[in-house]
Amino acid sequence: MNDLQIVTNLESVKEYPLVFCGNDILLSQTQEFLEDSNFDCTQVSTPEQLSQREDVKCWFIVSMDYLDDWSDAISSRNFSDCRIATTEALGISLLLNVANPVFSDEFKEKLKTDIAEKRKAFLANTQGMLEELVLRDSDIEMVNEWKKSPECPVLAYGCAKVGTTTTYASLQALGINTRHLHSIRGDKIVEALKSLPRLKIITGVREPLAKELSTYFQSFIFTRYENNEIGLQERLDNCVHDTRIGMQQIFDYVPGNPYGTAFGWFDREIKENFGIDVYAEPFDKEKGYHIYRNGNVEVFLYRLENLNSLEKEIADFLERPDFKIVKANDASEKDIRFIYEDVKKTHRFSKALMDLYYKDNERMDFFYTKEEQEKFLKKWQHD
Repeated sequence: MNDLQIVTNLESVKEYPLVFCGNDILLSQTQEFLEDSNFDCTQVSTPEQLSQREDVKCWFIVSMDYLDDWSDAISSRNFSDCRIATTEALGISLLLNVANPVFSDEFKEKLKTDIAEKRKAFLANTQGMLEELVLRDSDIEMVNEWKKSPECPVLAYGCAKVGTTTTYASLQALGINTRHLHSIRGDKIVEALKSLPRLKIITGVREPLAKELSTYFQSFIFTRYENNEIGLQERLDNCVHDTRIGMQQIFDYVPGNPYGTAFGWFDREIKENFGIDVYAEPFDKEKGYHIYRNGNVEVFLYRLENLNSLEKEIADFLERPDFKIVKANDASEKDIRFIYEDVKKTHRFSKALMDLYYKDNERMDFFYTKEEQEKFLKKWQHD
């Protein structure tokens, strides 16, 4: 797949004709949008029509949903030089390259107008999503309703990109009283939660550099209509290398601590709100989880790297033997998945960020063995 190439080097798209494969709505809309550009675009509706192509060099543009069928058909034709990219990646590339000189002035204006319209709708929807991820004093009525239920409510409550969406989806599948959260703000809501007969929290931690990169790509989705005159590489440099930009500005987090945002969340949220200091008790690195208790509150803290093997342990914690892990919000299932996978294989983090987590970081040592840390570092250093 050439999704990362098409996003980071739009000029390469101009080298060969674009062949749109299929006739689904997204692909048709993209091709129609490009009619006023200076791209050389054609279309084939079925894989059989590929045999009619005379081009030995071309870009094949395929929608994600139909990628498998078209990829097989293209590879069987033995084109001497062709590249395959998804319609979704081409769309992202257009948004990131609105100022690129390969476009005419007229097409740039068309792009800017289209982006402005999408941005307005997208940000309105995103704001609603982010609001749902914070529990406030205004949510007390929901907690009062939980008090009437004999069932213990469970919060899927954790830092961004540590598996809380998966946990939430798994809890929802059982019909449990639950809420997906990244933050709790307000003395009244905290006291209301503490007044419940029982409260269970499931939260997670993750190797910090993987979390930072995943957070960036989540924010990349949230903000793809922002700063549309800088490319992907500059965004990576700005948002991934500096954790303060990557987390605190996008999600309005308060400043972290010397151990980094990946570990400071537990102090800000679990300790301050419920009086549970996760660092005061040893974490079982071999099992990959630990259970904490303070009064009516119980916390199940897992490492994301171990989550898929902890189904029974979480079921026991919930006292629900029917608990099953339902995968959700996985970047490998999104329209950025090929870009994300390629960046993971090639991106080099700044020395400052590497040192923050891997040079005498007590919290890193708390959750991960030295052997595990060495494996992580080897992966990120791409040796």
